[in-house]
Amino acid sequence: AGGRRELADSTPSLADPRASVQLWFVDRADGGVDVLAANGGRKIAEFAPASNGYARGVLRSMARQRRLSDIDRAPPFVLLERADGGLSLHDPQTGRQVSLDAFGPDNRRVFAALLQAAIEPNHSPLT
Repeated sequence: AGGRRELADSTPSLADPRASVQLWFVDRADGGVDVLAANGGRKIAEFAPASNGYARGVLRSMARQRRLSDIDRAPPFVLLERADGGLSLHDPQTGRQVSLDAFGPDNRRVFAALLQAAIEPNHSPLT
């Protein structure tokens, strides 16, 4: 009770996803984060400084795993909607995946919007 909740690592199948996009998450000098589609580098969203705490927590944990494994930050992450309808963020470099459904619909919605924005060029990005 009162303890910190850990991000849920899960092992749902990544085979045959409904949708999948490769994304870069780029830290800005002002503390914000730009989200870029790896296919062409198009900016699909931005997280203003001190916003989107859940998304930032997921990204920090994924980046930490890369640092611990001495892996370059350059390769993109894979955001996918699994065949069961769930969302996962997968790091092909470390093999780690995080189920994005574990912390409720509001937090899931942030990543669902990123997936939609990366797939549909005219979709309004998050800000």
